[in-house]
Amino acid sequence: MENFLEIRFTKKDGAGTDIIIAELMAVGCDGIDESEKTVKAYFSPALFAKSEIDRIFSEQDTSYQISEVENKNWNAEWEKSFDPVLVGNFAAVRASFHEAVAEVVHEIIITPKMSFGTGHHATTFLMMEQMQHLNFVDKTVFDFGTGTGVLAILAEKLGAARIIATDNDEWSINNAIENLTANQTSKVQVALKDDVAINCQFDLILANINKNTLLKFCSDLFGLLRPGGKVLLSGILEADETVIKPAYESAGYRVISSSKKDGWLCLLMEN
Repeated sequence: MENFLEIRFTKKDGAGTDIIIAELMAVGCDGIDESEKTVKAYFSPALFAKSEIDRIFSEQDTSYQISEVENKNWNAEWEKSFDPVLVGNFAAVRASFHEAVAEVVHEIIITPKMSFGTGHHATTFLMMEQMQHLNFVDKTVFDFGTGTGVLAILAEKLGAARIIATDNDEWSINNAIENLTANQTSKVQVALKDDVAINCQFDLILANINKNTLLKFCSDLFGLLRPGGKVLLSGILEADETVIKPAYESAGYRVISSSKKDGWLCLLMEN
């Protein structure tokens, strides 16, 4: 099993850190580990482009350190820092080693490894927060860029009849399958894919990825929606709203609502 490359940098004031994270995710970052003062980003050597990394940090006037780390089971690392996440009294995301969370409607058990999406990041939190206001009962759902599978799991708990969850990273797919099993799901189909070529139409599409991917597949996602279908997008910095909204509106979407947290944006649209 090949080693991973770890990029470590000190958090910046303002939106600088979020911009760096968003840019790193856009160029193939496999996972992010944030502490109070530092951020660590992990890359497969095959996807690591040093020129792109140098550009990202140069634009934010920030330095970074790079090292090689073992590609291992990261559970022990998460056990040191992974606290349960609460989305009001609607949902809780916790690890198996945590006590059950009382007084929430939905509880999700996640074993996070290198995958993105535990509820700790603002974008995942925003997606879950908005999902509580949507009708998933008997709906078909596409979770594009599933990561840990947390949104697909929540979709099933909310009554979805069928969920297709894809990711272009094999590690994430394996982690998602593990989490789906832990939550006793039966309506989720997982696939390793780097596109949206799916012979199916959906009532709801969940896409918590990054700006570049959302722009690339804007029209393709529209083609997967049934009439009156809805798309929930995140992985978008607030500053990118002026790019994302016009692109999706030009493709035929209508913006219904938006929400923001810690400099990140979540958009709900319909066709």
